[in-house]
Amino acid sequence: MEAVEEEGRSKPSELFEHYRDVIGTAKGLPPDAAVNHDHYLYGMPKR
Repeated sequence: MEAVEEEGRSKPSELFEHYRDVIGTAKGLPPDAAVNHDHYLYGMPKR
């Protein structure tokens, strides 16, 4: 996937650099947190 820079948007590599220190630091999340994040954040039905 090629990064395309649009006005007001960051390239994926810039986002990685910005969030590098926090990527992978969450502990104690449910095993399905990535799929069901709307359920855990907003109470929506699980997928």
